[in-house]
Amino acid sequence: MALQEDTPSDFVSAYQSLLHIPSESARALWGSRSGREGIRVRSTGEGFGELRVADVEALRVAGFNIPTEASTHGHWIYLNKQSFAAIREKVGKKGWDEFEVYGQYKAALERYGAKGQEYPGLADGLSPVDVQTFIDDVERRNPDWKKQFRNVNEYMDQLLLVSVLSGELSVLKKNAETGEIEMGDALKIKAQWADYWPLPRQVEDRATRGQGGGTDPSAGIKGAHGSALPFRTLTEAVETRTKMALEAYYTNRMMLSIRNFNEELGKFDYA
Repeated sequence: MALQEDTPSDFVSAYQSLLHIPSESARALWGSRSGREGIRVRSTGEGFGELRVADVEALRVAGFNIPTEASTHGHWIYLNKQSFAAIREKVGKKGWDEFEVYGQYKAALERYGAKGQEYPGLADGLSPVDVQTFIDDVERRNPDWKKQFRNVNEYMDQLLLVSVLSGELSVLKKNAETGEIEMGDALKIKAQWADYWPLPRQVEDRATRGQGGGTDPSAGIKGAHGSALPFRTLTEAVETRTKMALEAYYTNRMMLSIRNFNEELGKFDYA
């Protein structure tokens, strides 16, 4: 086994990491009694060092927080500084329900203004002016909530980096027709909204993907289209996205380790 221990070909440790996805998801969401909190992943190879220098710089310019510490295979890469629970604690249990509604409509109002995406209540007479009045009133009564809204936004932004590290989301790419370098998926998602929260809807009698692993691992990031259906809770939305991102990352990491191991075997001299 010395052929692949502690390298990107180490499928044994990659498999062990798969088993720890539930605890790592819980840690990112609900915190830890010891050590650093927040989103973290086991490095594949050199982590961000595997990306092109131009990609890493583009991520920084776009507003992502990229760790400055160099990574080695299997070591932790910390992507943010606080758990989702830490944000909830700062808002407080008493105000959390109103904070969720405030944040969801703040994010939905931007989508309506930019792309005409429908939000719950619009068809029943809840006008954009009404929504803005509600947002202004909440922020007047709770001046710290704008900061906490931004903390949720940052958590979701940094979660995108898990999909960048897995290779699911591109950073910079070449236009096939013009040959010019343009924004990849991660940069487009980051630039699309100034006020971003996930806004999945409550959908009856329809299965929604809640797993990031499987034969086609994916964090489940897709374009929003708006809907009159009620929002699911923020907590449920963040839980699902966190779990899917980590499942996709570690499933992809396992697949890569097997591929890398097979390639290393092919180089081995049996003579």
